Amino acid sequence: MSILESSLCTAHQNNINRYKRLLETYLTDIERNFVEGRLSEEQAALRLLDQAQPASRLSHSYQADASSFRNVRAKGH
Repeated sequence: MSILESSLCTAHQNNINRYKRLLETYLTDIERNFVEGRLSEEQAALRLLDQAQPASRLSHSYQADASSFRNVRAKGH
């Protein structure tokens, strides 16, 4: 997985987590529909990234890849 793919996966996962947290709060019907739609879009985008990966890489955790990305950036590579 490239650094770009890793960072995209992390961004989508962060958005998914944020939308799930929002759904646990009080929302109007309009707000809830909007958040549910965005959640579905983020989940679909993450699935597409996942499907684009070779089968041997599907077992890797996105969090581990994101951690590696942060370590590389911190070292200035």
